[in-house]
Amino acid sequence: MDIFDPLSEQSIKQFLESKKSQIYSKTILKAIDFLKTKQYLVQKLINCGEFGLVFQVLDTSNNNVVAIKQLITQDKASLNEVQKEFNNFKQFNHQNVNKCHTQIYDDVNESLFLVSEFCTFGDLSTYLQQQELTKGEIIKIMKNLIQGMIEIHSKNLIHSDIKPQNILIGNNLNLQICGFGLSKLLSLDKSQTLDNGLTYFYSPLEQDEGNIKLESDIYSLGSILLQLCRVDFCNYQSILNLKNGNFEHIKSPEFEDLLQIAFKMMHKDPEQRLKLIDSIDQLDSISIILQNNIQNIDGQYQGELQNNIRHGLGTQIYNQSHELNISYYGSWRNDQKEGLGCQSFKNGNSYVGWWKSNQMHGKGILSYSNGNRYEGEFINDKREGYGILYYSNGNRYEGNFKNGFADGKGTLICANGELHKGQYKYSKRNGQGILLYSNGSRYEGEFKDDKINGIGILYYNDGAKYEGEFQNGFAHGQGTLLMANKDKYVGEFINNKREGMGILYYFDGNRYEGDFKDDKKDGKGILYYSSGAKYEGEFKNGFAHGKGTFLKSNKDKYIGEFIKNKKEGMGILYYYDGNRYEGDFKNNKRDGKGILNYSDGAKYEGEFKNGVAHGKGTFFHTNKDRYVGEFIKDKKEGMGILYYFDGKKYEGDFKNNKKDGKGILNYSDGAKYEGEFKNGVAHGKGTFFHTNKDRYVGEFIKNKKEGIGIFYDFDGNRYEGDFKDNKRDGKGIIYYSNGAKYEGEFKNGLVHGKGTLFMANKDKYVGEFINGKKEGMGIFYYFDGNEYKGEFKDNQRDGKGILYYSNGAKYEGEFKNGFAHGKGIFLMINKDKYVGEFVNSKREGQGIIYYNNGSRFEGEFKNDEKIKGQIINNDGSIKLFCSY
Repeated sequence: MDIFDPLSEQSIKQFLESKKSQIYSKTILKAIDFLKTKQYLVQKLINCGEFGLVFQVLDTSNNNVVAIKQLITQDKASLNEVQKEFNNFKQFNHQNVNKCHTQIYDDVNESLFLVSEFCTFGDLSTYLQQQELTKGEIIKIMKNLIQGMIEIHSKNLIHSDIKPQNILIGNNLNLQICGFGLSKLLSLDKSQTLDNGLTYFYSPLEQDEGNIKLESDIYSLGSILLQLCRVDFCNYQSILNLKNGNFEHIKSPEFEDLLQIAFKMMHKDPEQRLKLIDSIDQLDSISIILQNNIQNIDGQYQGELQNNIRHGLGTQIYNQSHELNISYYGSWRNDQKEGLGCQSFKNGNSYVGWWKSNQMHGKGILSYSNGNRYEGEFINDKREGYGILYYSNGNRYEGNFKNGFADGKGTLICANGELHKGQYKYSKRNGQGILLYSNGSRYEGEFKDDKINGIGILYYNDGAKYEGEFQNGFAHGQGTLLMANKDKYVGEFINNKREGMGILYYFDGNRYEGDFKDDKKDGKGILYYSSGAKYEGEFKNGFAHGKGTFLKSNKDKYIGEFIKNKKEGMGILYYYDGNRYEGDFKNNKRDGKGILNYSDGAKYEGEFKNGVAHGKGTFFHTNKDRYVGEFIKDKKEGMGILYYFDGKKYEGDFKNNKKDGKGILNYSDGAKYEGEFKNGVAHGKGTFFHTNKDRYVGEFIKNKKEGIGIFYDFDGNRYEGDFKDNKRDGKGIIYYSNGAKYEGEFKNGLVHGKGTLFMANKDKYVGEFINGKKEGMGIFYYFDGNEYKGEFKDNQRDGKGILYYSNGAKYEGEFKNGFAHGKGIFLMINKDKYVGEFVNSKREGQGIIYYNNGSRFEGEFKNDEKIKGQIINNDGSIKLFCSY
């Protein structure tokens, strides 16, 4: 519904049918919409013709009521004529000439709108139908019309369409000339035209000749005067008599003096017609004769009398002591105010309008001393019928009145932009109605005692909607609230707030069932989440607050305290996987002191922060290990002690749930590591004390001796060098407790590779080692000066080699188990040379001795002695030899 559309399409159709108009209702609706864009709000339809309409309109720029005439035509010549005439008459600012304000053209619908002053009491034609006039009243009307016409003629303009329908009664009861030929174009009224096209109120001769002039308007005013004197001349024969200047048939003894003035104004010869200024003088002369003065207990009266009682046009001045009235000016009948009149009251109010039997009766305007103003219908001194009440604060009521009060259907338009349309009783909203708020919200439903009361619907400007019970202007009782975010509440309301039992359906699928207070979840309730989770318990200020149970969608369950929708305070959290936490919560997380029991039997007891073990605590492992110390974010971190079920104990730094930093690991067998840890293992520099009292000082990698280190044997040996995989590996030096020293390569904990062994007896071996033994090529320097170069095996000379003796002898050949064994050559000090077989460092087997004198022995040796053979002398002689 549009708040500025007081006319329904059905009522417009009925109006057009009553006027037998061919104009479509949609044309009027378009006009109403167009005028609204120009700040003009149509209040009612006044009249319509073949090509146009007349509206009563509110100008919202100044809150004044105006009349707007709409011309609907595609005839450009007609439009131009109207616009020209209208612009001509915009220049007038005279009390007896209707004020023209502005003109507006609608290009889309090809309509011209003319805005002019609005007159509440209608036109002279309607007025004449309501009561017969006295001579004084006729004189007043004619003087108003003549003064208005003098103003028009002063601008050298011709009205050319004077008739009762173009004479309006202003709000001050002055008559105003309007029309300016426009009614002809609009075809608003054809009742004043004869079949031959002649108009009652214009000179027939001048109409025939088409010669309209200033004097034509004077003729028209004379015709008006005849009608005011109740002379019927609106027939063809009368028009012909008037055309010939024959007035003999017109008789009225009561108004004979006025008729003579009319005849002069309607003279056949325009030049002989009575001048306007002269007509006023003659009317004044008659008026003086009518003036009568009477004194009575109510004050002084001046005006027309009949049979010595007030009758006609007059003014009553009341004594100041009178309880109600001060003065009245207007029509009287039979000593009572009757007809149009103005009344001022002692209380400061004033009234202009119709009277009957001394009471306001008919259309009128009542202006109150407090600034309020009523324009509408009266019956027996009370507002009754249709009317508009303008309040001094800018509010405005339009609608029905009864017994002085707004009663029935009406519309209240407030200065703050609010609008109510509906039923009224005793000036209060009662019954069905629609209230449109300035912010765009809208209420449709029942009212009682001027407040929203009963069943109704409130549409909010943000798209929300409340449907249900209201009380004293508030949502109160059972109702449904559909919120702008598509949430929906069904339940109880108190004073516009959700209060009592209710169900809140969230757009995301969540649902709350329970208590509400002060528009929020408060009390006991259940909140069902779309995810399958559920909270059941206490609420406060819209939040889960107090004691409650929360079932998560993953089947975890919390039982305990809540603060502002969050787990806070003491509680128990049962995890679906079997874990269970008992203790403090803060900000929806485990925080404070608590115990976390794991489904596998493990347990943490201590401090929590932000949902995780954090601070000091104790963790009991399922394997019965136990950690006592610091935690950060659910992990052992900081200083702590780890007691192993097998008897070990670690004291020191932890990081990321593992031994990390500096610490001491005591083994159950008495061993101990003291040093650096990383990722749970000995890593870095440290000292390992073995149970056999061996001691390692050096580098560790992943719980193993690796890198550079020193190993102290309990028996006094000392190794300095590389370690790998917990063993000596790489290069190093072994210092033996007996004074021996090995310097060289190691592998898998053993001397392996190339190295030098300094023995306690001062022997020295330089060469290859395998698995802790001299093996491979090497040189053995004996403290006595001997020297062996050759192969070693299993820590002994084995293979091929050369043994240099300190006395100059030399053996070169095969060795086995440390002895010359196999084939070899022995060079003796005396330069004798043995070439042959050896067993355990002795000549044994076949061999040859080359003597330095050139002879030689060839034969068999045993235990380093010749056994059997031959001696070949240097002269070639041969001698057999046998030792047995």
